Amino acid sequence: MLPRLASLLLPITLVAACGDPGNGGDLADARRTSDARPDDASATDAPSLDVDASPDAAADASPDASPDARPPSDAAPGCTPWLTDVDTQRPAGATLGATVHDGLLELSSTGDGQGSCGSAIEPCTAVKVYTSARLVGDFDAVLEVESVDGGTTFGGVDFFVTNGFAANTELIIAGTEHGANLQWRHGNTSWSAAASTTRATLRLHRVGTTLTATGTAGTVVLEKSGFASGDLQLGIGLREGTSAAITGRITDLTVDGGGGAVASDGFDCTANLLP
Repeated sequence: MLPRLASLLLPITLVAACGDPGNGGDLADARRTSDARPDDASATDAPSLDVDASPDAAADASPDASPDARPPSDAAPGCTPWLTDVDTQRPAGATLGATVHDGLLELSSTGDGQGSCGSAIEPCTAVKVYTSARLVGDFDAVLEVESVDGGTTFGGVDFFVTNGFAANTELIIAGTEHGANLQWRHGNTSWSAAASTTRATLRLHRVGTTLTATGTAGTVVLEKSGFASGDLQLGIGLREGTSAAITGRITDLTVDGGGGAVASDGFDCTANLLP
């Protein structure tokens, strides 16, 4: 086991995946998918997002560009490591965390709710873990979110795929003082649906070049599709919104297809990042 990260400002622990065993404007509220209203696209226009899958693009997306992007650790043999990334524009004294314990991935942010963000890769969140391997071809990825504590309208758990830059699709379960909401973001387009719980199932499913995002929270379902080609990184982030303290807890990630390089994770295997 490698030594824990000693930085006072970055108490980040690498989350390693094990197999068996081995900000934005206002979003429209809607009670059901059928009632959802688009923010900046018509209901009949599926946005187009062409992902550059060239080797040069993959090389340029390297997290080494940021001092806060951490390389994978080999401290846990048999585990597939995640990369971690934190907000480079966080205020002094802000604390960000990504830890695994008791079958939970826990992402946390305290004191970083000022609305600006800097990140090694898009989307920009307070803290994220993401894969170095890429999803190739058709895939089905499902994330189980247990809860979001201290969330806001724009603060919650963000499940995403990205080419490392602006091309990304996100499915978010955010918490508010009055309940929760599911959000879908694809490029510059977004939809939302009001919900009563932050316990949610978030699914990203691609067949061909059609990427379908389905969020389920209680009885509310939000499902939208868009165009996405090329090889994609998969990630889990925590959006702080305007929250002074927010925590997201994730219990399980299941990945089918995608070329086999990105593994499912029950979050029962951990390793430390090197500084």
